[in-house]
Amino acid sequence: MATRKGKVDNSKLVTTSVQDIIIDEQALLKERETANEVNSGVHPDTDEYVLVTNNLVKKYGSFAAVNELSLAVKRGECFGLLGVNGAGKTTTFNMLTGQIFATSGTAKINKKDVIDHIPLGYCPQFDALLMDLTGRETLEILAQMHGYSHYKDKAKVILESVGMLPHADKLVRYYSGGQRRKLSVGVALLALMKMIILDEPTTGIDPKARRDIWKLLLGVRKHSQSAIMLTSHSMDECEALCSRIAVLNKGELIAIGESQTLKSLYGNNYTMTMTVPSEDESVKSEVKKEVEETFTDSVIKTTEESKTLNLKWLIPKKPDDKWSNKFSQMQQLAQKYNIKDYCLGQSSLEDAFLRLSETNDKNYPSFMKNSADKGETEKETEIMTTNEEAPRSNSNDNNFFEFMDKTTLSQGPRNYHDNSNHFT
Repeated sequence: MATRKGKVDNSKLVTTSVQDIIIDEQALLKERETANEVNSGVHPDTDEYVLVTNNLVKKYGSFAAVNELSLAVKRGECFGLLGVNGAGKTTTFNMLTGQIFATSGTAKINKKDVIDHIPLGYCPQFDALLMDLTGRETLEILAQMHGYSHYKDKAKVILESVGMLPHADKLVRYYSGGQRRKLSVGVALLALMKMIILDEPTTGIDPKARRDIWKLLLGVRKHSQSAIMLTSHSMDECEALCSRIAVLNKGELIAIGESQTLKSLYGNNYTMTMTVPSEDESVKSEVKKEVEETFTDSVIKTTEESKTLNLKWLIPKKPDDKWSNKFSQMQQLAQKYNIKDYCLGQSSLEDAFLRLSETNDKNYPSFMKNSADKGETEKETEIMTTNEEAPRSNSNDNNFFEFMDKTTLSQGPRNYHDNSNHFT
């Protein structure tokens, strides 16, 4: 059941509690307002936005697969669309790519309605490839259709970039699922349109190849004017690639923001780890007792039988908790027992996503339409560092971007091809 408390200044963060989850309603309202202004052409940065959906609805009978979806995506942005199976992600993509018509509302790419045969790069959920062509033939034919004069060189660079050059002359029907997926990503990036839509682009791809494709997509973000929208069930992928992430639930937008913002708002717990300096059981017992007194609701995850010096606790997160305060408490405790290695980890994006998904089978009011009194919560800010290694450099990626700089069309741009979006 939704709970709300008191009236507050609208200039502050307004939130709603649903099933003890604090929903950042202010962010949803802001996104809706931005989409409406961009769609109307009154937003001061209208020209910076490549994709805008305004109250987009798709119904099948009385069932709303997508319900009043409003989004605005800027050029150079990688926008992640998350949701459980059946949340409306693929239906949204099908409307954006003109495969189905919306029941109501509008969707525009580069200021043109999506039903007007808008050119875009698209990697569908299921590979749409011709089985009797080779990978090289597939890309060369498409490159010629886009009007490229050096279509053979263009196809070769794409094959190198997605790691498919060794298999370029093999028929697609003999490709593995992962190899077909890599070729599909290559097709989507072939012409680098202003809008690139990727539906689970790395499904079935091995970890090394996945990292290489991440690096390629990050390069597209950095060096082109393209906007990217993707959906994925890999939270690591979304964190690595996406500048903003939206979460759909039953066709409605229920959360939007940067990865860190979503983790701060919707994360359910902290994970605390300490490495005690001695194998003396009495020292471990003292540390455990001190933690229990300092963090009264903590739950130790290290078993009593374990001989490890690494002790781990789960600390439930309360609405008024701040990571900085928790860390300060942990630091004081560590200094008291001369503990050198300690860590306070935030909930992962996957944890936040799972919490938001808990409302999937619940009945709850529409956040955007409810005019009841709103509650207030303090939004924490955090400064966190990570030692995660960036994807390894790949010389093929450099070839890809260098080639895109030099590529020219064999003739004037065709009506459906926008030649203004090459790397600069």
